[in-house]
Order: sequence, then structure tokens, then C-alpha cells
Amino acid sequence: MGGGSTDENGLGGAFAAELTGRDAQRAVIDAALAGIATTGASVILCGDPGTGRTALLGAAEAQARRAGLRVLRMTGAEAESGLPFAALHQVLWPLLDEAEGLPEPQRCALESALGVREGVPPQGFAVAGAALTLLAHAAARRPLVVLLDDLQWADPSSVAVFGYVQRHLAALPVVAIAATRRTGTVTGPDGAAAGPAEHDVTTAETGCLAGEVIDLPPLEVPQAEQLLRTLHPSLPEGVRRRVLRAAAGNPLALHELPEQVRGLAADRAESLASPGRSLEPPEPPELPELFEALPLGERLGRLYEDRLRALSEAARDLLLVAALGDASTRHRTVLRNLAAQAAGPPWHRLEEQIERSGLAHVDPELELLEFHHPLVRASLTHLASPAELRAAHRLLADALPATDTRRTLHLAAAALGTDAELAALLHAEADSMAAQGGDAEATVLMARAAALSPDRPSRTARLV
Repeated sequence: MGGGSTDENGLGGAFAAELTGRDAQRAVIDAALAGIATTGASVILCGDPGTGRTALLGAAEAQARRAGLRVLRMTGAEAESGLPFAALHQVLWPLLDEAEGLPEPQRCALESALGVREGVPPQGFAVAGAALTLLAHAAARRPLVVLLDDLQWADPSSVAVFGYVQRHLAALPVVAIAATRRTGTVTGPDGAAAGPAEHDVTTAETGCLAGEVIDLPPLEVPQAEQLLRTLHPSLPEGVRRRVLRAAAGNPLALHELPEQVRGLAADRAESLASPGRSLEPPEPPELPELFEALPLGERLGRLYEDRLRALSEAARDLLLVAALGDASTRHRTVLRNLAAQAAGPPWHRLEEQIERSGLAHVDPELELLEFHHPLVRASLTHLASPAELRAAHRLLADALPATDTRRTLHLAAAALGTDAELAALLHAEADSMAAQGGDAEATVLMARAAALSPDRPSRTARLV
């Protein structure tokens, strides 16, 4: 986020620009935070990619910290969607030292679910109750704000717990703000889940999330024009009109489409240039008709794909590994080692190239590679061939300890054909997940084990 001037809430100019047209949504969040001392609240932000969900969470976090509230944050990752209670672990990890004050049954259930201790398989209700009690104890000392981003990628077991907690916040000094796409992971009232599905996770029928649902529609034309002029003040008027039409009110598109237009203009100028010939400045190019005909999500993906193709193969391969991994495998040290194994350009040159592209950067404090937008990750996997995806998963598996469940999941994704040894390993991991209380995730893993089984009896046994 940029610096410069600030708005009335103390947000930097670039940050405030991202929130153009979201005054109504910010008002709901502001009211929830203002009333946290007397009543808890749950807010659910629903919108398509690029509509400002993460920016609103960022504004809420900044406001909460200025008010002295404690903030717990989770960001869903597709790579962890098959790990039971992985998202819950992100939220509660800072509070685990306080779990000693829980009743022993609740403490055992919670610590077993989060992998801190071995024990009897916890029931979903017991884990949810323990999570709520732990949050209540922590909030009694200092009000809590729980931020849940990209909830559509959270594991089903965690989503069930989050839903339970949201339904019991009214009497607690806790505000939960979740951000999700219009469709996402669906979890039933009993904690069972069907995995990613084309259903709205906020509907009552799913028994999942609970709270005030705030929609993030496309910006109105005046708001879109204001945002575009703020972000790209020098854009020619003709290009501005074309960008407004193609962006269809999507804030991210308004930010990124002008870069595509500039790229088209540069390509045209280069193709027209010849030695000894003076070149008049080319007219602003029309956005390709095919591009404008695409659904907006694909349109944005195409923008990132063009920039990804401009990277070297080594840089793109490394970004693909990062896109398929999680935070631990996006650390600068891990990426440096992977670059060395590839025997290509050294990491520092790849890092410079990646940062120049604007697609990702390494956080200087955390030393983690962070993508500019989740759609960059989606574009990477869309561009990759099946062989490239398998190779990336194999690299990730090799980078993880042999006892790490994530290693097994990456090995399964890298497998081609059948593999009795890997099927048995997946079977064992599925049993372990079920013992941890992650029945939904265990079912998915057992199905993969069945697919890898070379003989019919083993396949059948793992499917029943």
C-alpha cells in the first residue's frame, strides 16, 4: 500500500483509493468495531475476485489496531484446504498458551484437533465449543477482532467451527469479519463437508457462516471513473473510456487494465519501428474484441498470464512452486534452495525479476513471497501444463519433512498412474485425519488413495 495523504480514517492514499465506492460496507464494519465493548458481531463480505474484500479487511485491521484491539487473522490457502483445522490453527495459534485455562475436556479436544497432542478423536462440536471458550477468555482481557480472508479456501472442518463461533458472538467483545467469494466450501451442520462446491457459504441451508452479509457489487460508473482517475491520472481519454467499459466496475480491473493497454501500445510501437524511420506516437490501441468478450474473471487472469509469460522460465517455475505451496514453502530460504537445485539463475536474480514484474514480492520482515493478488496464483496454475504441475508438486514434496502430511499430499498430486506404496501412505494419512476429527478431509484423501490403488480389491475397500 502506498503512502502519501491519508483519509479521515488514517488510511494511506493508495489504500483509500482501493476502497472507493465502499463507504456503505465500511460503515457496517465501523459500527461493528465501535460497538465491540457492548456486543459482539459477525460480518461476511461476499464478492467476486477483485472487488475489494481484502482491502476492506485491511482497513478493518488498521482501524482495530489504532483502537487498541487485538487482531487475529487467517488467510485461506488452496494448498491447505485438505488439512483439517489448518485455518483454525492460524486463528488460534497466538492464543494456545492460554488454553491451559480451559476445562480439561475442551483443552484435550482443541489441542488434539490442532495437532498439539495425541488423543481420542475430537468431535466437531467439542472443538467448536473449545474454540469459543478460548476466544471468550482472551476477549475478557482485551476485545478481539477475528479476520478471515479467502474463506472459500479454508478447510471444511475449520469452516464448521467458524460458523459455530459466529453464531455465539453476541454476548462477547469479539467482532468476526469474514471475506469469501460468492461460492466456496460448503460444510453441513454436523461438520461434514462436500469440499469445494458451487454453493454460497453464507446461506442458512449450509449451516456454515452466520452474520450480516455484505455484498460487494461492481462500482457504479461515477465511482469507477473516480477510481480510474485516481489510479491512472494521465491515461488518455479514449483509453479511459475503453478501460471503463472493459472493467465493468471491478476495482482490480480498473487498476490492472491500463497496464495491459500500455503493453499493447508498446508492442505496437516496437512492431512499427524500423531503422532510420521516425515514428509518430501510435494512437491508443483498442482492447482486443476477444478480450472484452471474456467474463471479467478470465479477463483479469489473462492480464496476469501475459505478464507471467514475459518472465523467464526459471522465474515462472519458481513462482508456480510458490503458488502451489503454503507459507512455509514460500520462505526466501526455501526458494533460494529450490533455485540452487534447478542449477539455473541464482535466487537473487530471479527475485529481482519477479519484483520488477509486479506479480509478487518478498516481504522484508517475514521473508515470505507474497503474491500481488490471488488471481496471480490462479493464472500460474492455469498456464502450467500437467507435467509442470506434477514437477512443482514433486519439488514441494522434496522440500518438506518425510513425516509432514503436506508432503504426502504433494506426492499424491505429483503421481501419475497407480502407486501401491503411495496409496497405502495416503490411506494412513486419511486414518490420521479422521482421528484428528477431519472426516471431510479424510474422505477426499481416501478417494485419492483409491484412485492410486493398482488392484480392484484395494480400490473397492478404500471407497466403502
